[in-house]
Amino acid sequence: MTAKLPPNHSENGGSPKTKPRRLLLFLFGFVLVTGALALFHAPLLRLAASSFVCHDSLPKGEFGTLLLEFPQWSKSYDQIRDITGPKGVVVLVKGKPTRLMRLGLEGPWWETDITQLKKRNITNLAFLDAPKAKYSYQFVPFVAQWLDEHPNHSLVVCHSRFFGYILSRILSRHLSISQFQRLAMVPVDDPDYDPNFWWQKKEGQGAIIGAFTELAFDILLGDGVAPGPDWDPKAYEESLP
Repeated sequence: MTAKLPPNHSENGGSPKTKPRRLLLFLFGFVLVTGALALFHAPLLRLAASSFVCHDSLPKGEFGTLLLEFPQWSKSYDQIRDITGPKGVVVLVKGKPTRLMRLGLEGPWWETDITQLKKRNITNLAFLDAPKAKYSYQFVPFVAQWLDEHPNHSLVVCHSRFFGYILSRILSRHLSISQFQRLAMVPVDDPDYDPNFWWQKKEGQGAIIGAFTELAFDILLGDGVAPGPDWDPKAYEESLP
């Protein structure tokens, strides 16, 4: 004779009310987490972003100001003027031209740097000529060369605010300890968003997403960043039958 189960139990030993209760708990937890994120998204984003920011004090003595991963906007150059001073040297990078540059559809970014700096009476310029360099790690040997050629100078690396940590990782990986100790990482803010309320505008949100993406690539690939196709119009014409 088969014993009858109590009315509040199912055949598998559970309660028929278990699933609805679990669903209610799940929905309650989801609403709670979503509400917490909505309520505290600003401090959470600031906390996440703070780990990407490197802001060192300006070095004592003579130094050069290197523009690397620098936001090219007019107001950003005002900060470079304030950092460098009237007699300081600004070091610009001449890297591999992009496809649009080779097609003549846009000018080299260092020409924009030169124009904007001269408008601010900064004419003491130096250049890192790296015609084959495309990625940040490919510029580091030229940074090391500049440091070797200027043993009494430090180098202030001016970069986009959320790119400081990634750039610092790359520089420390390829420079000697003594060379790296002569660097000061100084973020330069993009004037399209207020650095105190950057998460409220799409430019700031895009910047932090880009920083997370760059960090993921650096952790996973290091210097092995896939360059992708190099669309050289001259090479393409020569390849045609």
